[in-house]
Amino acid sequence: MKSDNSKSFQKVIKTVPWSTTSDVVFDYNGTDIKLSKIYANTYANCYLFDLSWNGENNKIYGIPLRSGVNVLNQHSTPLPNMYAFNLKDIGGEVNNYKHMALYVISEET
Repeated sequence: MKSDNSKSFQKVIKTVPWSTTSDVVFDYNGTDIKLSKIYANTYANCYLFDLSWNGENNKIYGIPLRSGVNVLNQHSTPLPNMYAFNLKDIGGEVNNYKHMALYVISEET
C-alpha cells in the first residue's frame, strides 16, 4: 500500500497596508516589511514605492505600481509577490491611489 505524503496547498490573498502620507511597517511570516509612502512619478506616469526589510540594509527603491502584474517579480524579497489593482476600473491601470489595493498571494498548507 502506497502512502500519499503530498501536502495540499491553497492560495491565500492578503491585503498589503499602504499610505500616501507615511511609511507602513507590517509583519510577513516573521519578517518586518517596510513599505514607503506611495508617491507619484509624473514622468513614468505611475505610482512608486520603496520596500525594505530587516532594517535599511535590504532596500529596493522606485518599484512601479502597475496593475495586474507581479511588481516584485524581478526582485528577491521576503514577499513572494505583490499585485496592485484598480478597484474602480478592474483591469485598468492604477491612475488614482484612492481606488488602489495591494495584495500578496501566498500558498499555505
